[in-house]
Amino acid sequence: MDIREDDTIDVSEGHSTKINCEVHGNPSPNITWYKGNDTSGTMINSNGTLMFTETVFNDSGWYTCFAENILGNVTVTVHLRVGKLYGFVWLISNF
Repeated sequence: MDIREDDTIDVSEGHSTKINCEVHGNPSPNITWYKGNDTSGTMINSNGTLMFTETVFNDSGWYTCFAENILGNVTVTVHLRVGKLYGFVWLISNF
């Protein structure tokens, strides 16, 4: 899934998902993912794709993609919501 600013991504607990931060620039930018809604959060990945092989409820939250080269930088923030399936009802956190 390619992201846009303020996207919300819903996934069922236990399923996999990947979030691509596709940024083009010359020179090519360095891309870093942070857990949190800005770059003061915890750095969790240093490539363009954030991969969750088996999501858990605690993966829910804001994630920020930070891309930077010598000409400048850009950030994109997305919200991942991990829900639980109970029969036909899908429950998600409200934060």
